[in-house]
Amino acid sequence: MARAMVQATMPHRTTTELRHERKNGYYLLSMVAGSSPIGLPYGSVRRLLLAWIGAEAMRTGERELVLGDSMSSFLSELGLNRTGGRWGDVTRLKD
Repeated sequence: MARAMVQATMPHRTTTELRHERKNGYYLLSMVAGSSPIGLPYGSVRRLLLAWIGAEAMRTGERELVLGDSMSSFLSELGLNRTGGRWGDVTRLKD
């Protein structure tokens, strides 16, 4: 999963487009936002979450993922700091 995420990444910045496609060799990442008002995921935290979701689903073999007992424990699991404020990891994760 990590190799594919590096070679065919999600958008780095916000975009108004509803479709994103990136190809690198045999890897193809195709994302469609449909009619969602949220749009396409972008940025480092969203890439980290997508990598965690894939790895955790493979590790557990379950369709439901357990995020932990608290936001603090989930941040630790992701390797993020437990800082708030405008640019803190808590705020970025909530967004």
